[in-house]
Amino acid sequence: MLGGGDGQQLIRSDKNQTGYKGVAANNGRYQAYCKTPPCHNNHLGMFDTPEDAAQSYLQHYQEK
Repeated sequence: MLGGGDGQQLIRSDKNQTGYKGVAANNGRYQAYCKTPPCHNNHLGMFDTPEDAAQSYLQHYQEK
C-alpha cells in the first residue's frame, strides 16, 4: 500500500498494470471501478492520474 494525500493507504496490486486495485488505464486517463459484491463493475469515475483513481477506489472500498 502507498500513502494517499490524506494519510490513507492506497491499495496496490501486482496483478493490475496500473499498480493499483480497482484502477484501469482508459484512453490516456484512469478509470476507478469496483467489481466486488455488491457492486458488480460499478464505475467510480475517470481521473488524470492512477493515484487519484486509486484514492477514489479506496474511499469507495472503505464505505462498503
